[in-house]
Amino acid sequence: MTTLQQQTWEYTLLGLAHEALHPAVLAVLKPVANRHLLQRAYAYCTELTSAHSRSLYLATRWLPAEKRRAIRALYAFCRVSDDIVDCGDCDVEKKLAAWRHAALSSQPVTNDLVAIAWADARLRYRIPQRYAEQLIEGVARDLTQKRYQTFEDLAAYAYRYRFIERMIR
Repeated sequence: MTTLQQQTWEYTLLGLAHEALHPAVLAVLKPVANRHLLQRAYAYCTELTSAHSRSLYLATRWLPAEKRRAIRALYAFCRVSDDIVDCGDCDVEKKLAAWRHAALSSQPVTNDLVAIAWADARLRYRIPQRYAEQLIEGVARDLTQKRYQTFEDLAAYAYRYRFIERMIR
């Protein structure tokens, strides 16, 4: 009989995944009461997805409406996060901190449509806040780290981009 042995990098990823499920880090989200604002927020995320990821936009059209909206809100959250880090002519750290606050707020401000749709998707699919924090932390690593010395380091970096998407499926 052959036994499977877990690799070191797998323990790292499992640790990151379990970290977010700790009851002390669960945030209480408030539902978005303004339906019109919520519809506008999801429509904006759809436009963003259509403009920047045609393949994802087309692939998600076959999903049920709620899941389609949530995946597109997730994409918009990731897109905004990544665009901030890639901004060459702005104070990236300040802008990323402001985005982190807006995107992870239990009640996002009404003028940030992506944060509104993302908050609703997190609430509907019970996505722990820590997963979103981990994604922003992963994107922020691009500011200081360009290469990874080990596969374990690369796997932990990539994990931060993919785990939330799996929760919505």
